[in-house]
Amino acid sequence: MFCPYPTTCMYDRFKLTGVHSCAMPKCPFALTAKSMLEREIRLLAGVKHQTPQQREALERLRRKCREEFGGDGK
Repeated sequence: MFCPYPTTCMYDRFKLTGVHSCAMPKCPFALTAKSMLEREIRLLAGVKHQTPQQREALERLRRKCREEFGGDGK
């Protein structure tokens, strides 16, 4: 799951495992994570003349949003 607060979240297992993973079965901050992803998607989608890297990043973010939260990823 995409974490909106890596290293600062009290449920992040990074200190124990060395990998950012959530100790909770369901992220209590899922709405924050979803809004952060959607904001990044909107910002990249709003760029008029996108570079290939920006288009690739936009598709990657949309895919991640669909995988994590369902829907179309706007």
